[in-house]
Amino acid sequence: MAAGVVHVFATPAHWGEWPLAGAFFAASAGFQLLWGVLSFPIGNVFLRVAGILANLGILGLWGVSRVWGVPFGPHAGVPEAFGAADLITAALEVAIVVGLLWSLLPRESHGVLSVGGYRAVVVLAFVALGAIAVPGSTAALEHSHSHDPGTADHEDDGHDHEHGTDENMDMESPADTEVSADPEQTAEEEDHTHAPGEEHD
Repeated sequence: MAAGVVHVFATPAHWGEWPLAGAFFAASAGFQLLWGVLSFPIGNVFLRVAGILANLGILGLWGVSRVWGVPFGPHAGVPEAFGAADLITAALEVAIVVGLLWSLLPRESHGVLSVGGYRAVVVLAFVALGAIAVPGSTAALEHSHSHDPGTADHEDDGHDHEHGTDENMDMESPADTEVSADPEQTAEEEDHTHAPGEEHD
């Protein structure tokens, strides 16, 4: 559920960059939040397997986007930089997968939690959710779609770049900047008038 909350806050920024990316984040958030709610009362094998596969898929796409870049879209083939929000959600998803795989292992039953113990575990889980989701959501709101330094300057990667084209406009030619060594001669040339048809040497 904490990973889903972070994905909710990350959705608007990604939607503004590319609607398909925003839709993916919204779908990921919706699945993780719904899965987290259903896992409390149900928690059957089907739901566990669905959680494993979905979170592995999200983790896989995240890894591809950081190592090689997504193969399509406005930033196709451009690896994205690691950020606090995506590292937090990735860690949460790894914990989900590991925990669910562990829960599927055969084991003997040695008893169940009491009602009070179950409530304490739920309270602790929601405290942990808040402690993780708040900084993750804050980082997601500050999301900036940065890329590796190797990206070409001319490539449109969603950022404003400073180019050196304006510098050429400000440069003056040597003829424009050449100043006469004799100030009096310069003043004399400026005051000198020519008669019609008279040529100046």
